Amino acid sequence: MLYIHNHGNTGDVPILFLHGGGYAGDMWNDIINAMPGFNSIVVDLPGHGKSREVPLTTLADAADAVVETLSTNWNGLGPINMVGLSFGSYVGINLIIRFPHLVSSALLSGFAVDQIPNGWWLRVMGTVISPIATQRWFRRLSEQSMNIPKGNAMDCWRDGPKTTPSTLRRILQEVTRFELSEEILKSISTRILAVAGSQEHPAILQSLSTLQSSLPNGMSGVAPKLGHAWPAEAPDLFVLCVRSWILRQEFPTGLTRLET
Repeated sequence: MLYIHNHGNTGDVPILFLHGGGYAGDMWNDIINAMPGFNSIVVDLPGHGKSREVPLTTLADAADAVVETLSTNWNGLGPINMVGLSFGSYVGINLIIRFPHLVSSALLSGFAVDQIPNGWWLRVMGTVISPIATQRWFRRLSEQSMNIPKGNAMDCWRDGPKTTPSTLRRILQEVTRFELSEEILKSISTRILAVAGSQEHPAILQSLSTLQSSLPNGMSGVAPKLGHAWPAEAPDLFVLCVRSWILRQEFPTGLTRLET
């Protein structure tokens, strides 16, 4: 069972937030605090935060663990909305594929559906770097490179490591080999807004076009001049995107929409 916590009233519009690799559910605190009136649900994914003792095996198993935790904590679990970043988006898209009836809409950022080129090299580098990747000085350098403001909720490593080197290696093993066929993408009926910062990895930006052309109820957008951690760089824009998509409003101003 995973650690789970909700902010808000059970009668409000539910949003499930899935965090990035190496973080925990509290990385969403600033975003959630800026979104009163929603029932914001956060989980610590396998191998992270207060779920560190739950081993991360595969993305599919992580999605199953999220659904099991939700089902145990909420009777009659109905369709929910979902927001994911990076590793959380990989878990999220697996959840949508495996449990399509549980998700009515999703905003997923920073993930690729085409296998990342030279993934073997990323896995090698991950193996080399992972022993120091959980140390505070390394995380501070990493967060500075992603323009995460000091004191932001995504600066939550100041409280200590949220995961282990072995979990970080497992994430890289999973995401660098991940890919979805056009047939699978076309079978997804969930409303999905796929987004990424314009300074993202090229494979992630390329996947936006794939998702735009393949998802029956999907759209893709780019956050100009922003990177992988753009929810921390531009939280107001991120909140606007989440609100607009979930409440079925106009396409968010400030996000560049991809055309088919």
